[in-house]
Amino acid sequence: MTFVWRATLVMCIIFAGCLLGVLLQHWLPSQHVADAKSAITTIQGLVGLLLALVLGLLVWTSYGVYSQQQSEAHTLGSQVLQLDLALERYGPAADRGRELLKQELQASRVRFWGGGGSEPVRLTYGQSRAELRHFKRRGQSWLKRILFYVAMALIPVVVLGLLFLIARKH
Repeated sequence: MTFVWRATLVMCIIFAGCLLGVLLQHWLPSQHVADAKSAITTIQGLVGLLLALVLGLLVWTSYGVYSQQQSEAHTLGSQVLQLDLALERYGPAADRGRELLKQELQASRVRFWGGGGSEPVRLTYGQSRAELRHFKRRGQSWLKRILFYVAMALIPVVVLGLLFLIARKH
């Protein structure tokens, strides 16, 4: 609930700044207002450019994730078929393994894509947590992804700061 209070506080601060700007506009000389309008137009262009870059990266990333998941699904399918063929060649001792493999594949299909037109299975928090305990390596890649996204988010901030420094010197 604290995020609602923070958002409300930020909204109030921005609104107060807008009101202050409207009041100061009448008190400042016209030359300062004209200079400020050109600076604001320049900053709007810069923000628009950064937004276009961020949206482009967002679309590119989402397509990359989609194509990666699709290729992983195809790879997994071929690997499962190879495993099934290897178990079949192993003989009757591997029949139980083949049956378990078939059951797990059917359960995974129902879970992710639903069975017979129904929605995918929704897991509770406890079920998801129990399932993720078996995949300890996933936590490391999750942390790496978070650090990557934090670094990517800081790049526009650094670029914007450098542009402001350059503009300030001139």
